[in-house]
Amino acid sequence: MGNSVDFYTSRIMYEDYPGVDYWEIYVEVYGRGERSATGMNRMISNRLKWLQETDDNQERKNIIEEINELVWHLYENFKQNQKKLEKIRNVLKE
Repeated sequence: MGNSVDFYTSRIMYEDYPGVDYWEIYVEVYGRGERSATGMNRMISNRLKWLQETDDNQERKNIIEEINELVWHLYENFKQNQKKLEKIRNVLKE
């Protein structure tokens, strides 16, 4: 693998859940078909570049709306992941 997914999955495993198998963490975090935070970041960056380059007002409005949706998606994923981590921590404490 050797990418950021590998790095973050390993980091979660070693820092937070050393007793949990790597692949269990990977599937829980990345295996649900959701967009990754890195992918979302790239999408937002690209939309910002397009926004800067276009003079078409309707296109600018569309891009701004899409950026807003992407940012909300990141926020909602963050909240869900925090809840998942809290549940995992509670289970591990038992």
